[in-house]
Parts: sequence; C-alpha cells; structure tokens
Amino acid sequence: MSFTRDFEREQAENIRDERGNMREEDDAQTSRDDDTGSQNRGEWQSARARSLTGELFCVSNLIRRKIESSKVKQKMDNVTGANGRIIIYLYHNRDRDIFQKDIEKKFSYRRSTASSVIGLMAEKGLIERHGVPYDARLKKLTLTEKALELVELCEEDRESFDRRLRENISDAELEGLYSILDRLKDNLRG
Repeated sequence: MSFTRDFEREQAENIRDERGNMREEDDAQTSRDDDTGSQNRGEWQSARARSLTGELFCVSNLIRRKIESSKVKQKMDNVTGANGRIIIYLYHNRDRDIFQKDIEKKFSYRRSTASSVIGLMAEKGLIERHGVPYDARLKKLTLTEKALELVELCEEDRESFDRRLRENISDAELEGLYSILDRLKDNLRG
C-alpha cells in the first residue's frame, strides 16, 4: 500500500513539474511553432526524462476507463476485464485443449491467481472444466453458451477500440511499439 501511495505522489509531482516545464517551454516555443506547425506532445522533453512507469500507468488507466464505460461492458454484468480476456483467448483457441497452465503463461498470472479467476468464472457459468483422456490430472477449459454469446459483443468492441488506438499510428510505428512492449515484458519477467 505504501508503494502505491508513494508512486501516486511521485506521479503527481512529475505531472506538476512537467506542466511547469511545459509552460516555460511553450512560451519560448510559441513563435517557432507558428512557423513550423504544432509539435508532437512530449517532444519538449527528452524520452529519458519522462517516467516510463508513469506513462504506462497512465495509458493503462485510460484504457481501463474506456473499457469500463463501454456499452458492451455494461451489458456484461459481473464479467471482469480478466474474465473477458480469458473468454476471448479460449474462443480463439477453441480448436485445441487449453488448461490453467496455458492461462498462467498467456496472461503472466501466478498459479493461485489463475486458479481463483478460473474458479470464479466457473461459478458465474462462463467456463467449464472437463477431464481429458490422456491425463487425469488435467482439466480442459471450455466456454459455456453464455460465454459464447458474450464473445460476439466483446470482439466487435475490441476491434473498434483497437482501431481507435491505432489512429495516426503507421504500421512501422506499430511494429516498433510491439517490439518494445515485448522487450518490456521480457525485462519484467527476467
């Protein structure tokens, strides 16, 4: 809890500092902007001076807010974002057996978190667990009819949201972003 409060306090201070720096830079830059056009947000500050954690935290919050306020989310009663991601993953991989360990790996969940989420999803009637003939210890995860109905709503909403996120971003920039995100995930896992 202390880490969260310290992090939030640091981010608030960074935002205040950035706004102050931006105002000073903006005043000095105004005449040049008139000649060269508006600059991209954040160009006034070097990439190393910005907080990567703070920027990712901000983007994550913005995405979460948009998802939570979507019409689809409001129709999905007690389905959490994690539930939705798992439902979509199971749907796209319905041609093969998916187990809890696959969910752990795909979403970087710890075993206890995956077990808890899967258990709650089963209680909500979103997934079922079925044994497989080749290993009595494994339980295959499958979607219920209720979950399949939600898939169509979620897919349309996700595609629309992805299109919005990709606006004004070239394919090359997007590939670069994916490469960076993969490396960030590797850094955090390593």
